[in-house]
Amino acid sequence: MTIDFLDLLHAAMQSSDGTMEIVVTGQAATARPRGGALAITISCKDRDGRYDVMLSASLGRPSRAREAGIDAMLLEANHLGLGTSGCTLGRDGPDGNISISARLPLDLLDSTSLHDALRAFHTVASDWHNDIHRSPHSSHKH
Repeated sequence: MTIDFLDLLHAAMQSSDGTMEIVVTGQAATARPRGGALAITISCKDRDGRYDVMLSASLGRPSRAREAGIDAMLLEANHLGLGTSGCTLGRDGPDGNISISARLPLDLLDSTSLHDALRAFHTVASDWHNDIHRSPHSSHKH
């Protein structure tokens, strides 16, 4: 954990235009757009002395009717990040929940770019949440 990360979170909280609520809890934070349903977890990961800000959200578990084709859809979307706007989709353990994550270099972020990244991430995560939970008989858009 770095002071730079905590400073970034506090600067983002103070510079908020009111569209994104950010709550710092210990050494991480949660962000949620006003009126948005999905919570975004914000954390910091050390990668060989370089720090990345990690954004992640749980998209829930697909219905049994959607379960059969969902893994193939996730693999296809993850291929080169083309169906995820550069984010990564995955399954969380034995419960089968689907999550989405993004990794951003800490040294390239300021409070404005973090807000922009949070809004873009929320849009992608919300689209995937809706797609995962849609009726199995409707066509998917990714």
